[in-house]
Amino acid sequence: ISSYMILFDNPPQCLYFYDMNKWDKQRQAYKEMKPYYYHLSSDGWKEGLLFHTVEQFAYGMILMGLLTLRYGVVIFDFVLMPNHIHILLKGSGEQCLQAFDYFRKKLSARLVKDGYPPLPDDYGFVLIPVEAEEQMRVNILYLARNPYEKNMAVPGGYPWGTAYLHEI
Repeated sequence: ISSYMILFDNPPQCLYFYDMNKWDKQRQAYKEMKPYYYHLSSDGWKEGLLFHTVEQFAYGMILMGLLTLRYGVVIFDFVLMPNHIHILLKGSGEQCLQAFDYFRKKLSARLVKDGYPPLPDDYGFVLIPVEAEEQMRVNILYLARNPYEKNMAVPGGYPWGTAYLHEI
């Protein structure tokens, strides 16, 4: 049995390593993924929150805009949840990895500045290819409903993402 599982055969392969000690191998696999549409889903941080205050959520919103400018990714949809994030984007695996690293670094520094613990060094994500238009629709609905499913807002009423822009 290999140390990873191939989730998709075609288009690009999404490699997810179950042994997080192999995060470097996972990162290398992401670097080799071709430009495509992806769902980037960060790890759920069980020991803490990514966002504690309205100001931190607002900072996360600003960071989303900076990712497009700094790394050339195109963000179609996203949601900032208290302990994880979801982003539907287009870019190469390398661009997605750089964008996530920037987001993680900046958010971690903000957490420390505000008196909270930093994100762990191995705080990671999974990068899943979005293979068809229908799958993109399903992902958009998933992101839009995520805060509602967690009893955080009415549909379309969550301000920390793009769901309020959609008519669902």
